[in-house]
Amino acid sequence: MFRGDELVKAGEPVDYLGILIHGSAFVIIDHKNMKDLKLGDMIGHMFTSDLTTRDTHLTTIVASMDGLLAVLLLGEIKS
Repeated sequence: MFRGDELVKAGEPVDYLGILIHGSAFVIIDHKNMKDLKLGDMIGHMFTSDLTTRDTHLTTIVASMDGLLAVLLLGEIKS
């Protein structure tokens, strides 16, 4: 991932579980940075673990610096 990349966009379907293994990202709500994601934080974990029935992202997440995101496709995890 590169600085400024949208990792997920609000309203888009959850299709992967992402684990931030290097770098950081912003959680954006109403054009404001509400939280910083750092090493070990996950994207899509609530849906992956069936803790929610919502299948779309609530927020937009943007990389705040270059880094690495481990991606596990939900189709692979669920099967």
